Amino acid sequence: MAGRAPPPSFSSFPDLSKPKPPPPSFSSFPAPQPPPPQQLDDDSERPSKRAKATDFLEGLREELEHKSGGRSREHRSSREGSSSRESGHRSRRDSDRDDKSSRSRDKDRDRERDGRDRKERHRESRKSKGKEREREPERDSDYGEKRRKPYQLVQAEFIDDVPLRRPSPPPEPEKPLFYSSCKPDDLNVRYGGLHRGDVPRYRRLGAGRVLGLNDGLRITKETAYTGRGVEVGPIRRFSTPRYLDPRSARHTTNKHFKHIALISRPPPSLALGEAPDPNYVPPPPDPFLPSSSDSSRFVPFEPERTTAEKLATLEQEDGQDYRSIAGLVKPSDLANEEEEDDDVFGGLGIVGGESQDDYLKRRNLEFDRALRDDPHNTKLWIEFVDFQDEVSLSSFIGTATKRALSKAERTSTSEIKLSILDRALAIDRNKASEDLLLAYLRAAAEVWDPKKVLERWGETLRSHPTLTGLWIEYVSWRQTSWVNFGVREVVEVFEESFKVLGGAAEKEAIGSQGRELLEGNAIYLFLRLALMLRQAGFSERALAAFQAIIELNLFRPEKDARPQPGESEKGWRERVLPDLETFWDSEVPRVGEASAKGWKNASPDAEPLEGPADTFPTSPLEADFRGLEKWAFTEQLTSSANPRPARTMDPGIDDGIDPFRVVLFDDVRDFLFIVHSPDSQLQLLYAFLTFLGLPFIPPDMPTSTPFSTDPFIHSELVERPQLLQRFWPKEEEQRLPFALISGEAMEPERKSALNEPFDTPFHSTPTTVDLLFGARQKWFVTMRKEDLQHVDVELARNTLSLLRPLVPDGFLTLDFFAFEACQSPKAAVKLAKQVLRDNRQNLVLWDGYARIERQRGKVDEARQVYITALSMYRSFAPEEQIDGPLLWRAWAEMEWEEGKPMLALKVLVAAAATEDVDLGSLAKADAEARPSPAQVLRAREYYTTQLESSFQPNATQAIVRNRNHLASAAALFEYLSQGLAPSVEVHERHLFRLECSGAQGSSEHEEAFMSYVKLLYRHTEAGKGYKPAQLREVLERAIKEFRNNTLFLSVFYHNEVRMKIQNRVRRTLEDAVLGKDATSEGWLFAIFAELHLDARSPNVWGVRNLFDRALEDPKTRSSASLWALYIDFEIRNGELTRAKSLIYRAVRECPWCKDLYMRPFLPSLRPVYRSSELRNWHSLLLEKGLRVRVDTDSFLEGEVGSDVEMEEQEDMGLLENVGEDWAAGEDLLREREQLKPY
Repeated sequence: MAGRAPPPSFSSFPDLSKPKPPPPSFSSFPAPQPPPPQQLDDDSERPSKRAKATDFLEGLREELEHKSGGRSREHRSSREGSSSRESGHRSRRDSDRDDKSSRSRDKDRDRERDGRDRKERHRESRKSKGKEREREPERDSDYGEKRRKPYQLVQAEFIDDVPLRRPSPPPEPEKPLFYSSCKPDDLNVRYGGLHRGDVPRYRRLGAGRVLGLNDGLRITKETAYTGRGVEVGPIRRFSTPRYLDPRSARHTTNKHFKHIALISRPPPSLALGEAPDPNYVPPPPDPFLPSSSDSSRFVPFEPERTTAEKLATLEQEDGQDYRSIAGLVKPSDLANEEEEDDDVFGGLGIVGGESQDDYLKRRNLEFDRALRDDPHNTKLWIEFVDFQDEVSLSSFIGTATKRALSKAERTSTSEIKLSILDRALAIDRNKASEDLLLAYLRAAAEVWDPKKVLERWGETLRSHPTLTGLWIEYVSWRQTSWVNFGVREVVEVFEESFKVLGGAAEKEAIGSQGRELLEGNAIYLFLRLALMLRQAGFSERALAAFQAIIELNLFRPEKDARPQPGESEKGWRERVLPDLETFWDSEVPRVGEASAKGWKNASPDAEPLEGPADTFPTSPLEADFRGLEKWAFTEQLTSSANPRPARTMDPGIDDGIDPFRVVLFDDVRDFLFIVHSPDSQLQLLYAFLTFLGLPFIPPDMPTSTPFSTDPFIHSELVERPQLLQRFWPKEEEQRLPFALISGEAMEPERKSALNEPFDTPFHSTPTTVDLLFGARQKWFVTMRKEDLQHVDVELARNTLSLLRPLVPDGFLTLDFFAFEACQSPKAAVKLAKQVLRDNRQNLVLWDGYARIERQRGKVDEARQVYITALSMYRSFAPEEQIDGPLLWRAWAEMEWEEGKPMLALKVLVAAAATEDVDLGSLAKADAEARPSPAQVLRAREYYTTQLESSFQPNATQAIVRNRNHLASAAALFEYLSQGLAPSVEVHERHLFRLECSGAQGSSEHEEAFMSYVKLLYRHTEAGKGYKPAQLREVLERAIKEFRNNTLFLSVFYHNEVRMKIQNRVRRTLEDAVLGKDATSEGWLFAIFAELHLDARSPNVWGVRNLFDRALEDPKTRSSASLWALYIDFEIRNGELTRAKSLIYRAVRECPWCKDLYMRPFLPSLRPVYRSSELRNWHSLLLEKGLRVRVDTDSFLEGEVGSDVEMEEQEDMGLLENVGEDWAAGEDLLREREQLKPY
């Protein structure tokens, strides 16, 4: 190494400095050889008192002249010749003076040229640094050869006595055109690009201009060369105001501020073999793409026009008058508004763009013009009506945060909607439009008196009796109308709607899509009726109604199974119901009760079920409870203790204390209807499970359906108090005002109160086998043991046990397995073995059995179950082998999550093998042994071929049904064999194919996203390097498509909270979840996330703002869960007056919910409620027809008079303490005057 030649120099400057002494030698580095001294030419002329720097720069100039073109050389030689001729005619004295001035000018020129050359050498040395390292892999020392600094190349030294000679430049080494390096750089892969310092500097042409943009907008200097994107700002400004700048914020929230939006629209993609849609309307041409007439690429903008030009080219429609939306056009309307004096962008020459006001005006004109041309387009009328909501929300542009619309704002917007809808319904062809009629009645409910709205509903239903959608909306309005509400009246509305839907269903053919839709609507209304009755206090009648309709549709005897020849459906129903009444009056066990066998299996000699006597639980009451507070406490205990209907022969029923305990058949007769479709029967069964409190939904149903989002159905937080308590963040045991870090007092770290994403107290996910069972490695589970509190477990178990053999649905059996596993895993194993005894060829049940064993912590037993099932499944019938990919994927995923990745890879390779594999020996082999490259290659080809064939038009049902499992297995295979990037590519390709094949928005699409998210989450939890942005990008896409899925929302929240960036969570929820058509599940999660963002001090005003907006939304204002949470939130924060006002609002929007009526009787609200007010609340319960089980007389004996006297004493004390505060005294006297009759 010491004898190696020095690397070639990339500088064209010779080294003329003196030899330096060698650097100090270290033990680990050999001393570098000193450079040879420069040789001076003896024959060279000696300059007279010229510095070495001057000589060096003069030689450098000659060398540059030699390299430059001939023209510049001739120009310099002529100039030097003339200069020498002129100097020959000078006198001696002038020659000495000129010589001094010439030397002074030469020094100035040399100094300037020296500065330029120094900068040039510095840039060239930076560029050549990397090349020198590549050309010299070995050096004398790790520091390399000692090089001169740029400022050491020129050293001026004035020596008068020592003669100096001009050096001769050494020969210049040849420079190659470029250098190549084959050495890989892992940092480029890790950080996604080159280091900023390795990129040579460059200059942009055009001084920062952008093609297509106005000349007044340029690329800012701060972002021009960062490599992370550019920022465009106005010219003649030092810097663009950032978003934190209040000046910028003021303009971005100004409705009159103009914006320029550049949006590209990609054409729709087509799947393999898919024909283009003939109804597809292409979007407007993309301004970024070259046109056919012009090959240039530019974005055209309309030039600025004067007022006269606008008036000259103004378009006037035929017949336009003063009643048009556009109105009369005045020159003042077209004049440009004067810019504000403090406008940041004013006077910069920027034209174009559109402000928020301009956008709203333009859209109004476009709608008006389009509807005049096509007045029969009902869809366009609805869009115009919905656009008015956007106009009303434009008032938030100037505010920092969104808020709920006030009553006056909603009323004014609804009045505008009514005027538009009056125009639409005035057209004859639009009078029977269901969408227009619904929009009109919804807007009228915001403006008109309830009595007038009720009359209009009656006229509409009489005029259009065949529009079944009107009846569903009418039921919702009657249920939520406070003035017209009464339990008996609303029940009659439900009964009438069942008759209308049944009559419409009889006109449709059995098995047709129209009939299935009508049957589904009837089941939806029936579930709402049962939930309303239970929440109103009639739990016995609600359960009896479900028992009767299940017996009618699933246990009908053979003689009543179908209509007789020539018999109408109405006559058939009238013939079947008396037989069902006979069965009901026999009081034998019904569905869900012990020893129940069903209507068709019941024996005529069966003994009636004798239920236990009613229990009246007692609980120790506080001594200072008031009489009505004691009554409320006893009422709630009694309601929860006796939820099932009683029999006429039960003990204590003859007393007649509570006539609603026994449900007669006449109480449920008018609710009953018959469904024919197997899908409708399955939907009816899952509706019953939902009523029982089990979180199971039908398979192949995404979370965007009303079954998962309807606020009338999902009210678990009201009926189950333990879920309500789990909603709030846990309070810290010890709150320290500061934390000590290295002995310094600092503000404590702001941590989230949600440690894991699985602790959300409410769930909204599709039915997948991955979510039914838990494991040691935590993941989302549909149901846990704590979720079954306040659930009648015995009733649910009996129901599942009785209904499972009737429905040929494997997921219902898996639901039964999951239900038993929550209670007792040992009992679940026993149940699984019993079921598999009769269904040995059902691979889905084998997978459920293995998952139960894994949930118990017995991984070896679960592995043996998979080996047993997969070893014999190839001998099954072809239709029984459909679910094979499910077992292979589940087994491999279990081994991977249990810490055996190579065994998981072997399982995936064995799944692709064409010959039989000894799976027992495979599991017992070396767990670290890797499959051969040939096996890996064959497996990769197998998964690729299977996934491609699953999207072909001629794909079999087996492949299409399991393509999600194939994609998950293929992604896991690539992850274990190559890494994360190929696995991500598999998932991305699979999602793209699903979207192109028309499955976008389906449950299959949602489950594919869930598998993708699970893989990325497991990768992040494994401790390997990952990018949070990668998981964030996938979750944002998933949330945009399925905004009600709590799995996506929880994982996104957990990923962002770890980054300590809270506003990204809020922004994503605002944009994707809380936008148009927000659901109660979305509002619940947004509130839950805001509560848990900061465990020490939640943002109370932010949470309150979300509650207000959710409860002002017409689609979610009737959610009893949201109202109960809001009231509890204010009580927990000590805002009792707010809580009191919220209770009045809650019962107005949810007049059927008894739990909200009972809130004033809470001891925590005692300071804001008097005894007289509590008595009024009790009277209100009876007035609205809600169920009251316990009489109040025994609790008010001897306390009524004392309560009144105590209140009068309190009032007198307040009057005496009023003093000079006459306003408070007048308020108190006014309140007493209003309550005087009572």
